[in-house]
Amino acid sequence: MAYFGKINAVSILVAFLFFAAAELMVNTYRLSRLLNMELSVVVNLSMLLLGIWVVGGAIVCYLIISRWIEKRKSDYLTVVLWFPYFILMTYIFVSLFPINHPADDPAPVLGLVLIGGVFMYPFILVFIIYVSHSVRKKTA
Repeated sequence: MAYFGKINAVSILVAFLFFAAAELMVNTYRLSRLLNMELSVVVNLSMLLLGIWVVGGAIVCYLIISRWIEKRKSDYLTVVLWFPYFILMTYIFVSLFPINHPADDPAPVLGLVLIGGVFMYPFILVFIIYVSHSVRKKTA
């Protein structure tokens, strides 16, 4: 049961990484309005933060998966379990911070970007888990 808890903890972390990146992309208009900054500045800062977040998140995921999770086939449950946590985080965020200002609506194309991200993210997770298993096999 403790191992299942570890897998869920890693899934929550992985879901939070995707959630934070998605919310940063979706809320650029809101951030621009609330911070009284030009939209171009907010977009540039968002892209910089997204790049750092993606690289740092991949490194953190690799380190946590290689240290916490044993080399089992059940490690790949993380590839499926992150999605319900992502939906839960999104629901909680949308419930707590609804869009009240009409100008805060995200661009329609972001929906397609997020759908593509949701489809690609499991493959990235499989790759990270596979690399973690391969490196552990060589060192063990």
